[in-house]
Amino acid sequence: MEGIVEGAVAQSAGRVRITAKLIYAKTDLHLWRRSYERNLSDVLALEDEVARAIAREIRINVTAQVQGRLNNASAVKPVKVEPVYDPMRSAPRFRDLLHRAGLRD
Repeated sequence: MEGIVEGAVAQSAGRVRITAKLIYAKTDLHLWRRSYERNLSDVLALEDEVARAIAREIRINVTAQVQGRLNNASAVKPVKVEPVYDPMRSAPRFRDLLHRAGLRD
């Protein structure tokens, strides 16, 4: 393996930002880095743009079939993401419940 693609994704207020880096694995040298930001509804087009930029940077050829799929990308409607279960939020309630049940001092 000669190269590593590393990235990060951030989302806020209906926007999404993708940061991608191309790293030469043998020396950990950062060869390329770009950030892209769009409305969340454009996330698939943004993903395709990032993939194309990486492909250009590493100089690979994309097949006609894949190129057609990339050209036909359309906007998507964002979905509401439910909050992840946070045990730290429920811990005080659980502690109080144990205390009232006489299972904890």
